[in-house]
Amino acid sequence: MRAIYHWLFSGPLRRQLILAVATVHAVMMALLVWDLVSRQQSVVLTQQIEKARAVTNSMAVSSAGWVLARDVVGLQEIVDAQQRFPELGFAMICDVHGKVLAHTDPTRIHQDVTDLPTTPVETTLSKNPALVDVAVPVMLGQKHVGWARIGLGHDRMAAEIDAITRDGIIYIFGAVLAGSLLAALMAGRITRRLYRVKDVADLVRAGNYDQRVEVGGDDELTAVGAGLNTMLDELQRHTAELKASNEEIRTLAFYDPLTQLPNRRLLHDRLQRSRNSRSASSHHGALLFIDLDNFKNLNDTLGHDIGDLLLQECARRLQLCIREADTVARLGGDEFVIILNELAEQPDEAAMQAEAVGNKVIDELNRIYDVAGHELRSSPSIGVVVFRGHELESDELLKRADMAMYQSKAAGRNTLRFFDPAMQATVNARSEMESALLVAIQTNEFELFYQPQVDGNDHAIGAEALIRWRHPQRGMVSPAEFIPVAEESGLIVPIGHWVLREACQRLAIWANQPETAHLVLAVNVSARQFRMPTIVQEVKDLMAYTGIDPSRLKLELTEGLLLDNIDDAIDKMTQLRALGVSLALDDFGTGYSSLNYLKKLPLDQLKIDQSFVRDLLDNSEDETICRAIIALGNSLGLAVIAEGVETEAQRQFLLKQHCLLAQGYLYSRPLPENDFRDWLIRRQPQASEKVGYGGTAV
Repeated sequence: MRAIYHWLFSGPLRRQLILAVATVHAVMMALLVWDLVSRQQSVVLTQQIEKARAVTNSMAVSSAGWVLARDVVGLQEIVDAQQRFPELGFAMICDVHGKVLAHTDPTRIHQDVTDLPTTPVETTLSKNPALVDVAVPVMLGQKHVGWARIGLGHDRMAAEIDAITRDGIIYIFGAVLAGSLLAALMAGRITRRLYRVKDVADLVRAGNYDQRVEVGGDDELTAVGAGLNTMLDELQRHTAELKASNEEIRTLAFYDPLTQLPNRRLLHDRLQRSRNSRSASSHHGALLFIDLDNFKNLNDTLGHDIGDLLLQECARRLQLCIREADTVARLGGDEFVIILNELAEQPDEAAMQAEAVGNKVIDELNRIYDVAGHELRSSPSIGVVVFRGHELESDELLKRADMAMYQSKAAGRNTLRFFDPAMQATVNARSEMESALLVAIQTNEFELFYQPQVDGNDHAIGAEALIRWRHPQRGMVSPAEFIPVAEESGLIVPIGHWVLREACQRLAIWANQPETAHLVLAVNVSARQFRMPTIVQEVKDLMAYTGIDPSRLKLELTEGLLLDNIDDAIDKMTQLRALGVSLALDDFGTGYSSLNYLKKLPLDQLKIDQSFVRDLLDNSEDETICRAIIALGNSLGLAVIAEGVETEAQRQFLLKQHCLLAQGYLYSRPLPENDFRDWLIRRQPQASEKVGYGGTAV
C-alpha cells in the first residue's frame, strides 16, 4: 500500500497531473462540447460567408450604373435596402478609389477606405466569426467602377452555439464535481509551489517586473518557473519598447517631424495654458508670428532638401532666442510662432519686452546660413500681439498676429509690427530713442551739469555731476526720458564710462583753479556699470591718466547693486576705498538694503532721497524716515547729505537733526560748467579760509 501511495503522490508533476485528469473525465466532456461548438461555428461561418457574397454580388450588379453616375441618393437607397438582414453589420458602396459614396452609417460618407484590394476581384476581407466582411468589385461591362461591401454579424450563430453550450455545461458540471474531490487531495502538494509563482505574478501585476521565481528541482513546475522568468525578461523588454513606441506616437502627434518643434496642435494647447495662467495673474503674454521672407523662391530654386535644412536651422536659432518658460512652434511651411510668458504687468513694458525678443529673432535669422555648402540669407517678418487672460480666443490671437505679420511684410520685410497701433507707437518711440542715444554717444552730444553741495554754513563743499543731453533737433532731452531707455538697452554702460571720464577730466582742471580746487565731485554709477568686472581698473586708470586727487572723487552707488551679489559689491567698494575714492549710497531708503549689510559696506556717506525731503514738514512718515536716516548715519560714523532741499524751513529742520550737508533748488539748480563757476565766485568765502568736506573751515 505504501508503495502505491508513493507511486501516486510523488515523482514527476506530469504523472500526478495525468492521474488527476484521467480521474476527472469531465475534461473529455468539455473537449467534446468544444469540438461540437467549433464545428457548428465553422458551418455557420461558411454559411455567413456565402450569404455575404451573394448579397454583395447583388449590390454590385444593381449599383453599377449608379456608381458611374455618382448618384449618391440612388446608391444610398440600395445600401439602406440591405438593412432588411437582421445580422447586417454594415453595407457600403465606394468608388474605384475607395471614397465612400453610400453607407449605412451617414457619418462615414465621403471617408476614404484604404483596405480594399488593388485589383477588381471578389475578396473576403474578414472571416472573423464576429463579423464577416466581403468586398465585390462593381463592374460596368469590363470597366471597374467601384466596390460593394457587406459586413454580416454572428447573431444567429451565437444563438445556436449558446444552446449547445448550455447542454454541455450540464454534462460537464457532474464530471467536474466528481473530479474536484480528487483534485482537492492533490492541491495541497501542488499549490504550495504554485503560490510562490502567484506571489511573483502579483508583484508583476502591480508593475514590479524585477521579481523572478526561485527555480529548483526537476519537475514540470520547475520548468514553469523557468518559463515565467523567461517571460518576465521578455515582458521587461517589450515594456521598454512599448514605452519608446508611446513616446514616438506622442512625438508624431504633437511635434513637427522636420524641426522637432511643437506642431499646431501642441501650440494651441500651450497657448490655452498661457491664457489660463494670464487669467490667474496680472502679467501679460505675447504671441510672435514669424514668416520667412522669400523662402518659397529659395525652396523652388535650390530644392526642397535644402529648404528643409534651412527650416531646421531656423528652428534651432529660434530656440536660442527664448527662455525655458516660452514656446516656439512650427505652424507649417515657413511659418513659426513664439509664445512669450510672464511679461511685465504694464502693457507698454510688456510690448517692449516682446520687441526685444523680436529683434533678437531678427538678428539671429539674418545671420548667414551654411546649408549643404550653400551660403544662404533669410530674413523674417514678424507680427506681435500682446495679451492678458481670456480677453481673446487662441484663434483670434493667431489671426491678429498673422495680420500684424503681413503689416511687417508691407513695411518692407525683415522687420516687426504690433497689431495694437498704440503699442507700435510706444515701441517705435523707444527704438528711435535708443538709436538716437547711439548717435549721441558717437557724436558726443552729452554734457555735464553740476549741482552744488553745501555744508551747514552754506559754503560749497562739492557738486554732483549730472548728465544732460543736448539733441540737435529736440534740444535738451530730460534724463527722466532717456535714462530708463539707456538702462534697459545696456547703453547706460558706455554712457556711464563717458560721465566718469568727463568728471575726472573736470576735476583735473578744477585742481588748478583756486575757487574749485577744494571741491569734491560726486558721480553716479549705475548698478549695471558697477557690476562690470573692470570698474575698479577703469577708475584706477582714469585717476592715473588725469592725475586727480582721489579724495576729490566721490562715487554715488544705488541700493539696487546690492541685490545680486553683495560679496562682489563689498569687494569692489573696498578696492575703490583703497584707491582713496569716497563712496556714497544714493537714494537711501528707497531700495532694499538691510542694516546687516549696511554696517558691512565701506561707505563714507548716506544720501537722503528727495522723495523724503520734499514733504518732510507736512508728512509725519517722511519726517520720521529723515530722522531715522540721519541718526543711523551719525551712529555709523557716516556723513549724511539731503538732496531736494527747496525751502529754508527744510534746511533748518535738517540742521537741527545734525544733517549738515545738502543740495537742492534752495541753493541752485544743476548748472552748466561756466554758470556753476559763476555761482561759486558769487558765494566764495573770504580768501583767508577754505571749506572742508564735512563743512568745517580749514
